[in-house]
Amino acid sequence: MSLQSHSNAGPYVLHHRNWWNYYERGRLYLKENDFEKAALDFAAALGRTPGARTAYAQERWKARTYGMHMIEGYFPHRELGICFFHLNRTDDALDLLKTSMDMEPSARARFYLNRIREQQAIANAPPPQIKVTSPIGWTAERTLLLEGVATGSNAVAGLIVNDQPEFIELASRQVNFRRDIALQEGLNSIQITARDLSGKQTSANLEVIADWTPPQISLQRKKGSPTVICRDNLALGQIRLNGQEIAPSTNVWSLAISSGEPLQLSATDRSGNRVEWSLSAEETSYLTQNRPAAPPKLDIADSGKTITLYNPEYALDIRAEDDTALRSVELNGRPLLSADTPLFRTLCRIPLVPGTNRLALAAVDNEDNRVTRQVSVIYRPPEYLDSIYRLAATLPPLSGEIPDFEFGRHTESLLLSELTEEPVRFYLLAAKQESNLLMKEQLLSDSDLADPRARLEQNLKLDTDLRLVTRVLNDGRGHTLYTAVFDADSSEPLFVEDVYLENTDWLPQQVAGLIMKIEQRFPLIQARVAKDAQRLIIDAGEKDGAYKGMRFLVIRSDGGFEQGKVLQAGNRPAELVISKVESQTAFAILFGRHPDLAVRAGDYVFAR
Repeated sequence: MSLQSHSNAGPYVLHHRNWWNYYERGRLYLKENDFEKAALDFAAALGRTPGARTAYAQERWKARTYGMHMIEGYFPHRELGICFFHLNRTDDALDLLKTSMDMEPSARARFYLNRIREQQAIANAPPPQIKVTSPIGWTAERTLLLEGVATGSNAVAGLIVNDQPEFIELASRQVNFRRDIALQEGLNSIQITARDLSGKQTSANLEVIADWTPPQISLQRKKGSPTVICRDNLALGQIRLNGQEIAPSTNVWSLAISSGEPLQLSATDRSGNRVEWSLSAEETSYLTQNRPAAPPKLDIADSGKTITLYNPEYALDIRAEDDTALRSVELNGRPLLSADTPLFRTLCRIPLVPGTNRLALAAVDNEDNRVTRQVSVIYRPPEYLDSIYRLAATLPPLSGEIPDFEFGRHTESLLLSELTEEPVRFYLLAAKQESNLLMKEQLLSDSDLADPRARLEQNLKLDTDLRLVTRVLNDGRGHTLYTAVFDADSSEPLFVEDVYLENTDWLPQQVAGLIMKIEQRFPLIQARVAKDAQRLIIDAGEKDGAYKGMRFLVIRSDGGFEQGKVLQAGNRPAELVISKVESQTAFAILFGRHPDLAVRAGDYVFAR
């Protein structure tokens, strides 16, 4: 900045009359709330009033002044518009802010566009409306994808779902929302509140009932007349008996069994969980006979086996019976029976954790006879979801016009927290001061005793894809946080995202919004490879969010996508890079030279 002061001059005396000198002095006047003087300087930088020897009328995050010198955050239209806003020249302010947004969108311009629209809000306009497009009611899922739209004549400026605000920078007459809501079994209340620029708000209260427990089928026998009983923990939806549909009126339904008649039975609850049971004519005759006591029978699929799954839920099919009555059936110590029964049938949907999940079942009858069964389920999350395969990024220390130590410390902590929150979008690497330690780790991992996976991880750690450089600008009454994302190989800037705040209480929400905006630039896309002559094509294009330069892992599988293995090219994963994007497809090239590596038609790809 060429604002120079000496013993005979104040800090606002210009010793050079270039456009950037006027712009920097305008920033000082604006910070002091001297809007008239600031407006004159910003107008001079733009060439709208005389003063500057040359003018520069473009908005830039970095603008070259002379030689290799740059000015940071050059937004003269925006800053002049903000001055006019405070001087009650609303129409002029609106035009300038729109011009700024057309040239280079910024969060500060959006903030003041909202301020203007607040003033222009229609006093007698109706409050905003909320429309939920997701099916609401009963569900067997553990999460709900909540989708909908909020609309308002005065533009929707705020939207809160279950006390969690949506990130809305620029108020709009229509705001679409999409949120994954974690559910608990039973009744879930979801509250959505929309607020417009005039302060009017509307709330919608939704109720979702999550049921992950299928119905149970048991048998009750009194004086040789057995009765089959279907019950559900919440609500039965449909009984199907020998091809006939029955709508039960309660969550318990029963039917007396006739000896010698076959039985085909299925019970479905309101959420769609279903269990089936069939008895042949011989089995119904057998159940009506009086027999001497014998140990219970307990059957489960995969009994005594260790199986591997790639999805996080296992359906455990259970059937237990006894000649007298089962007193208890337990899964890992948790009771499943609600009453004594000679026959029990159910399906348990069991959430899995990564690694080995041991499922132990025990059935005990009234004579204390006990039988046990066990199955071990290894849950392996798909390899391509491992964080080491995400784009590797470094986060240099926060820099710029940091107002105080606490602001800087809090901001860095929030940035780190948002970037490392699961599921992570970037593989966050060590800062520069930690690189020596990483090099030592790499030397250790190069020994013959090291796990090859550990070596791969160290190589990836040192092979950075992106640099996320975040800086602070003091803009008038507030602060701009902006992150410039650089390609690590070329050092070329890819894009800039920013947020603006005039109250430090907004910092957590704004930092979360900043990282969300960056992550949205890198969508996770799954596709398959096709070949056209010698060219590689994937079946995802611009409509799916693919863009030129996007990088994909190559995944080979003899079965489903989740079971696939990431194809390796030497000591690093094989990558396809998009060279040309069309609407529904994209052309790709293999990154690097790998003569022994061949990508096949039918291989899967997943965005890094």
